[in-house]
Amino acid sequence: MAKLASMKKSNHPLSSIEHQIEERDLVIIEDRGNISNWGQSFVSPNMIIVLVHQGWMRLDYDMQPMKIQPQDNLLFMPGHLIMTHEASDDYRASLLVISPEFLAYIRQMHPNHYHAEYHGSMVFQLTDSQYQTICACYKLLHDISLFFNERFKRVDV
Repeated sequence: MAKLASMKKSNHPLSSIEHQIEERDLVIIEDRGNISNWGQSFVSPNMIIVLVHQGWMRLDYDMQPMKIQPQDNLLFMPGHLIMTHEASDDYRASLLVISPEFLAYIRQMHPNHYHAEYHGSMVFQLTDSQYQTICACYKLLHDISLFFNERFKRVDV
């Protein structure tokens, strides 16, 4: 709870939409390199799944440096330290932000299938087929958000 309170005091762009995440449980954000406060650390209470479409970004996840590029899929678990450093001018990614309450709901519905293993890197390079499938899932979630706007919303920041 202290981490949540510290996030709300943060000037990070994701903290400015925290109320929307709490209301809707799941938010899709289209990032064009504009949600980063370069060089400032950020701890989110939410799970953030990033799908990189083009360009690159340098960042630290729990003080481990990484560079992400097209067709990378990142999984940021709640409560971990994220710090972005720089991105290419053409950087574009989709972020799926999931509230802790929705994660608990998923865990409750599927207790034997919900887990994440940390293997030193939370970056997964997708094949063309995997990338297209995940893009289709994001599009489906976006379409659902248009239909059920009170629970899901796509946000451009």
